[in-house]
Amino acid sequence: MSISIDMKPPRSADELSLEWFNLVVGKQVDAAASAISVAPLGENVGFYASLFLITPVYRPGSIGPSAFVAKFSAHDPEVRVAINRINGYEREVDFYNHLSARFPVPVPACYFAHFNKETGEALLVVEYVAGECGDDFSGSSRNQAELAIQTAARVHKHWRGSTVLDEPWLHDLESPSFMGGLVEATKEALPVAIQELPGIAPDWLLDEIEKAPDILAQQLTALNKLPSTLIHFDYRVANMIFSPEIEPNTLTLIDWQFMLRGPGVVDVGLFCMTSLPAEKRRAWEYELVLTYLSELDGRRVSDWPSWFKEAWRRMAILLSANMVRNAPVFD
Repeated sequence: MSISIDMKPPRSADELSLEWFNLVVGKQVDAAASAISVAPLGENVGFYASLFLITPVYRPGSIGPSAFVAKFSAHDPEVRVAINRINGYEREVDFYNHLSARFPVPVPACYFAHFNKETGEALLVVEYVAGECGDDFSGSSRNQAELAIQTAARVHKHWRGSTVLDEPWLHDLESPSFMGGLVEATKEALPVAIQELPGIAPDWLLDEIEKAPDILAQQLTALNKLPSTLIHFDYRVANMIFSPEIEPNTLTLIDWQFMLRGPGVVDVGLFCMTSLPAEKRRAWEYELVLTYLSELDGRRVSDWPSWFKEAWRRMAILLSANMVRNAPVFD
């Protein structure tokens, strides 16, 4: 939540002071700290942002959360410009300011969310969620995949038809800032892709690789015509925290920089095509999609409807055009 205070928000971990913590976060949790320690979270995980763990020592009589996560915009100015090109930092701050407190599945509790339009800098302070983040490279387990698909269905069903979808701060797949930024990023990635894809991608894809930005825009436009809900658009296992010993059969969704209005098939396709290696996807994909469709409408579905098959094909083309690992054409 955004709070009007005279003290400027920290711009880096070095500026995270005890005074600021107590004035902003301490008031939110009704607890005062006598000291705080700030350290990189893990290996400072996060290409799009810099993450730090705040551990407070509370004053006698004060009881609050044991730890918090501070998420700053990327230290690398080029990365920061790229994320702001698609309004990524502002979008995540909007999520925490407008939606997170009434979300139908677990997301981190937010204690501070601020975006500076002039500098493009952002800061989030959210609860630290204990558990294990998924790993895109090793892929999802079957249990994790089923839970992720069920969670997607719950989110999409909850927001389908909601007036939230009409809010001016919630953009869709064709919004100029989002589509334009993604297309430009794909153009910038082409030289690297042309060097690295030979031997990985089929010849027909290599022949069409320079058309990737146009193909990406075409598929986003077509998908945007489907019925919409709230989508994560970075729905992969690395953005999920699994805490089975604390909350069985639930996961916590993190990283909302790409949140949009769009069809739910986007999240389901992104998960299957980025978080399941090819052999797992071949074995599990069909049943996982049936689970999603059944959960979404509350009735048993025995086959993929034709509209979903077509949307799935478009997702495969979109991800291939954007050179995403595990996209089906790389099989």
